[in-house]
Amino acid sequence: NMQKEELITAQETALTEQDNIINEGYVIMGTKRELIELGVLSDVGILRKAKLNLDNVSLDNYKKIDIRDYKSDTIVGRKVTLLTHMPTESYSLIKNEDDEYVLDIIDNGLFWSLSKFLVIQVKR
Repeated sequence: NMQKEELITAQETALTEQDNIINEGYVIMGTKRELIELGVLSDVGILRKAKLNLDNVSLDNYKKIDIRDYKSDTIVGRKVTLLTHMPTESYSLIKNEDDEYVLDIIDNGLFWSLSKFLVIQVKR
């Protein structure tokens, strides 16, 4: 009977860990230059836009979050742009009276459906 209890506990622990991994997300914010230096953006020249590059990114540079709990964020900057493609109907990004941008996630499941990475470019 003790073995059954230990097995059940081990299974519950494994399921919890699996659930946490499934719900991991990664957020990074920075200026264009900072994102290029971190390898998140590739610098392709003066006339062309820098391209988002998530292939060889070190997770050490990202803030690890639980996507179930990440509902909003306040971002300070003159202009804020979400570089990762997130469904537009799943969030709002509004400048408040303190000149900060507030990202509100309206539909968590939809917001994170295309990518577990959120890259935010900030003009300071």
